[in-house]
Amino acid sequence: MTITQLIDALNEKHEGRFGNDFAGFYDISRDEAERIAEKAASADEFEAIWENEGWWRDA
Repeated sequence: MTITQLIDALNEKHEGRFGNDFAGFYDISRDEAERIAEKAASADEFEAIWENEGWWRDA
């Protein structure tokens, strides 16, 4: 997904509460979110990668 598609999907999943605040909602940077978004096909998959994998973290 693109970062824009991800933002839309997360807002739909969280009933608009997400906005575009990756730092506040997931404690990650936008760069980290973009890395995950490139591999994720849905908001649920994004969250699964975020929770269970670490390759996307800034060094």
